[in-house]
Amino acid sequence: DYFEQSFEGTRYRLLYREAMRIAGNAQNPYAAAVSLEAWFRSAGGFVYDEHPPRARGAPPLVHFVTRSKRGYCQHFAGAMALMLRYLGIPARVAAGFTSGRYDEDRKTWTVYDRDAHTWVEVWFEGYGWLPFDPTPGRGTLGAPYTTSSTTFDADGAVSVLEESAIARDLLRFELG
Repeated sequence: DYFEQSFEGTRYRLLYREAMRIAGNAQNPYAAAVSLEAWFRSAGGFVYDEHPPRARGAPPLVHFVTRSKRGYCQHFAGAMALMLRYLGIPARVAAGFTSGRYDEDRKTWTVYDRDAHTWVEVWFEGYGWLPFDPTPGRGTLGAPYTTSSTTFDADGAVSVLEESAIARDLLRFELG
């Protein structure tokens, strides 16, 4: 009813529909999170752009997801978190910094303002808030449960995603 009858809801209806199309049939919250993350990172045609076009005629995140598909980490994290929430999955946007650059000689890390980043954290009962990074070509996480990790456990994810055809297809696309 919210997306059909309220003024604010009708403005976000297209974002809700995309969330349902991509991850609405997921068998569990993890499958939904992996599906959306893979869609944003590789399968959805999105491009990292620090100077995306201005939203016209739609709320910024709706414009980003349904029209321009160009944005920076705040667009990706905000859209994914909102889409997960529309699916009833607790999600939040987190902000901080990537690790920066390590100087082996001095044994120090240097982190600059350009290392600022936002990502999504999703709540899983028994695990707490786990990070996912939907921004293509930007972030890598260390945990094996997220497609943005170089240590992603693809076999484990596939077994969890067995019942979700779209999630499996998105994961195949993400992993090449």
